[in-house]
Amino acid sequence: MYRRRRRRRRASSAGAGLPWAVVAASGVAAVVGFAGLRADRNRPAEGRRAFESLGVANAVTLCRGALVAFLAGLLVVPTPFGWLPALLYGTVAALDALDGAIARLRGRTTLLGASLDVNVDAAGLLVAALVGVVAGSLPPWYLLVGVARYLFLLGERVRRRRGLPVFELPHSTTRRVLAGVQMATTAVALAPVVPRWAAWTLATATMLPFLGNFLRDWFVVSGRRERPFP
Repeated sequence: MYRRRRRRRRASSAGAGLPWAVVAASGVAAVVGFAGLRADRNRPAEGRRAFESLGVANAVTLCRGALVAFLAGLLVVPTPFGWLPALLYGTVAALDALDGAIARLRGRTTLLGASLDVNVDAAGLLVAALVGVVAGSLPPWYLLVGVARYLFLLGERVRRRRGLPVFELPHSTTRRVLAGVQMATTAVALAPVVPRWAAWTLATATMLPFLGNFLRDWFVVSGRRERPFP
């Protein structure tokens, strides 16, 4: 009887491991492919000579992308996930400040690095939100946080196709701070020791200013607001 149970557990683990590996490997390939297709942007600015090597900062960002891919793999395996989602996404969030700091310290800030960083942040937040909702750690409406950037980009594309102006979005410290708060909130909510009511309350409270800032940004790019903001 005991041996039979052990065999079932092993078979279940093996059955869950394969889908996870496929999704995780596909995600890693997508991150590497994204960077490879934009290798010519591994330069400080347009018109400047590209760096010959990827650089430590970009390597850190790629590692963050790989962790997001590992996290995405959990979407195709049975719950509960335990501490794994919190550890994976917590590391992604913690390293978010490191790659930029390394780039500035080594004088290797690049167009590629900026693009990688933004896209890994967005993908990570979407995947973490999905994992949290599936596990019950986050409320269903929190998915709005994960899709906010993609809806914003879709809106810009629709305006361009319709021949409507799309204005440049000014730099905003507030935008960066709110994104950091959202990443930290998501990582905390994924921890199994946090009560569901506390996680849902915290997530809902922090998502409101985050989404409100996206709405304010939309007013700028669509020309409804002209004056830059901090």
